[in-house]
Amino acid sequence: MLLNLYRTLRPAFLLLAFCMTLAMPAVTRAQADPFSQFNFYFGPSTAGAGNLAGFTVGPGGEIWLAGTTNGTIRRLQESNGVWSGQTYVGLLDLALFHRSEDVIGGITNPDAGGVIGGSAASILLNPAPLTINVTTGTGGTQAITYPAGTIAYLTDAVGVPRFNGVSRPDVGKKVYSFDLRQIDEPTSVQPDYDTASSGPPEIGGIVFGEFGFADWNDVLRPVVSERDLQIQAGSTGSDSFGRQFAWSSDGQWIYAVDSSVNLGGIYRIDPKRTANSSTGIARVWDDGGSDTNMPSLRSEPAILSTSVRNFAPGVFGMGDQIIVEGSRDSGNSGGMNVFFDNRTTNQLAAPQVVFTEQQFRSFADYYSNGPAVNGVGVASNSVPRYFSIASDSGGNLYFWEQETDALFRYDTQGRFIKIASEREQDLFQTAQGVGTATDEIGNLTIRTSTAPGFPVTEIMYADAELDAPVGIFAYKPGDFDRDNDVDAADLSLFAGSIGLRNTAADDEFVRFDLNGNEVAFLSFRTDGQPEIIANGDQRLRHTNNEGMVVDWKDVKILQQFVDFPNGDTNFDFALNFTDLDVMAANYYTLPGQNAETWVTGDFASIDPDYFFLAPDVNLVNEVDLAVIAEAWINDLGQPAPSDSELMGRGYTGQFLADAIAAFGGVGGLDGDYDRDGDVDGADYATWVAAYGAAGVGLDADGNRDGVIDVADYTVWRDNTVINPSGADFNNDGFVDVADYTLWRDSLGQTGVGLAADGNGDGVIDQDDYQVWKDAFGLSAAASAAVPEPSAAVLLLFAMIGKIRRRGVQ
Repeated sequence: MLLNLYRTLRPAFLLLAFCMTLAMPAVTRAQADPFSQFNFYFGPSTAGAGNLAGFTVGPGGEIWLAGTTNGTIRRLQESNGVWSGQTYVGLLDLALFHRSEDVIGGITNPDAGGVIGGSAASILLNPAPLTINVTTGTGGTQAITYPAGTIAYLTDAVGVPRFNGVSRPDVGKKVYSFDLRQIDEPTSVQPDYDTASSGPPEIGGIVFGEFGFADWNDVLRPVVSERDLQIQAGSTGSDSFGRQFAWSSDGQWIYAVDSSVNLGGIYRIDPKRTANSSTGIARVWDDGGSDTNMPSLRSEPAILSTSVRNFAPGVFGMGDQIIVEGSRDSGNSGGMNVFFDNRTTNQLAAPQVVFTEQQFRSFADYYSNGPAVNGVGVASNSVPRYFSIASDSGGNLYFWEQETDALFRYDTQGRFIKIASEREQDLFQTAQGVGTATDEIGNLTIRTSTAPGFPVTEIMYADAELDAPVGIFAYKPGDFDRDNDVDAADLSLFAGSIGLRNTAADDEFVRFDLNGNEVAFLSFRTDGQPEIIANGDQRLRHTNNEGMVVDWKDVKILQQFVDFPNGDTNFDFALNFTDLDVMAANYYTLPGQNAETWVTGDFASIDPDYFFLAPDVNLVNEVDLAVIAEAWINDLGQPAPSDSELMGRGYTGQFLADAIAAFGGVGGLDGDYDRDGDVDGADYATWVAAYGAAGVGLDADGNRDGVIDVADYTVWRDNTVINPSGADFNNDGFVDVADYTLWRDSLGQTGVGLAADGNGDGVIDQDDYQVWKDAFGLSAAASAAVPEPSAAVLLLFAMIGKIRRRGVQ
């Protein structure tokens, strides 16, 4: 009934509602620091790469940087807590390389219009040994084996050179390698080309290509040209290739994404190939095209072997999984997809879903633009975009989502959690004395760090404001004091941070925001009228770069990782009268009780998603009592408090009545008159003993009418034989609040045999909620196990009742 009332009133409420294993970082990770998980290495002056395009970490902890403004590749090394760097490839070197028609011959062309030093997008070291055949400086070829971590590969957004007005896509170097030798330094290894010549006057007559010195044409080798991409796509159009690639799980292949209309898709590249050769590259997924509502994919992909985590058991065999955002052509726009590749074909099959747009939106409290969610159509126009994705060795995914501007983890159990929010990043950047205009977290590298004093996963990214790499520690969920355990101290900190639903938290509390959501509000036009979207609902907007929220949703997220029960107001992992006392003191019938949180008893809402404009927002009411009663009895297996116990606690009025109804109405307990957790003959005996009594809170008063009579026998009888229905998710024989709770807590999960999958389609969604809603309140009871008392017995009971009421013993 409450749900029906809610759906009827919701439009009115909507319209009325506007009212880092490296050096110790420079940043101190004290408990009070709202950005304490950020690991600062060095600033832009030490980085010295100009606009940072990408970075990679070497086996000895050294960091390689690729810049765009300065067009350099630099090596940074730490010694005794101090970082210093050297330039290995300079602006001029890259200009010569990008203008080269013949890298081995060192032939450059100053007429290459508009192309100087390229525009690097990423740099990554080889994770496994690579053996490459190269042309040597003395003629012939030589196989050179590069151990893991000794050769770098770069992707580049460089344009197509034009020589004397003629476009040369074969010269446009989209992927190239760098063998980590410092240019102009002596060398004794191949390749070392004797192609010395004076450069043209405009580059100062620099000599390059002589024996015994590492020159640009020795250390840099083109792997993929623009023409290679065009051939694979069957198009002469231009690319959009400027993002970080990913290595295959065996380190022998590169997977890269292009997002252009003409060449868009996923490319599989042999890093041992040479640009413009006929083999070693394939566009394994065609994702060309453009649509503003269902965009083409443009992720930095993650690669996971099925031996680590298999997203589609029974569908995928042994091989690599390519994780990218959903798109127009691959489907699941706004969600995340996974392709399978065992490298036996050059065309991938359609992807499987990792998670959907609605799953992410539900977690992030990021309301959609339709279709309506639980009858709500208000929304922002944006679609979630997952630009940077990476995985750790255990199979957990890390990704930066553009609309919320936050970094998240999606773990192997299908749980989301925020690692760092936009607000935390801004506070960190401000503390370093730089701006906060760019919040993109890209070029992800996942590693293990001991910088906090214990091993922790660190997600390194290229910070566009610092123009330097930054690390973010992924502490255990709930480890708010950053000491590598989750205990009472952490939960005490968390309890002190919880605010009202959808209310901005102070900056000191942003670490407790576990889903990265910002304040959302209904939008109004300049004339003060509601801004209405196409389906007739009012538009919803989210704040930008401010207003992080710590509320009920964060409690529910933490509850997935820390096992405290529903209704545990003080986070002591128990449900008892202390929690009920808190609820009683804040019940909605008392004056002024309209600003409540979890710690004062607000556990749920009549809206399954607890939309922040729900009619019972920030209230403690009968819905919350139903939640605590269900957890008390079914989750923890504790006997329900009797009516007399509740009255003896001093509860009165509406709270007492609702508490009696809640504990008496928990699934399977109607007719349980002796309060022992089952309905059997002992309860029949209890009813017989109490027959005819009158009063409030009588244990055998099954229909709560104040009199123990035949109707209460009927309640007992109808609950002794159970016939479960399709909506009885917990198989206790009743369709009740407990089943709704199970559905709510598993909303968005996918798989076979899920308890709350009412329609059996493998997804816990709104359709299963409808199955529950349609059957709510049914016990599906059959005939009683004990015969109904005869008329004579009932007459005797009635006479006994009259005598008792007259005071005769």
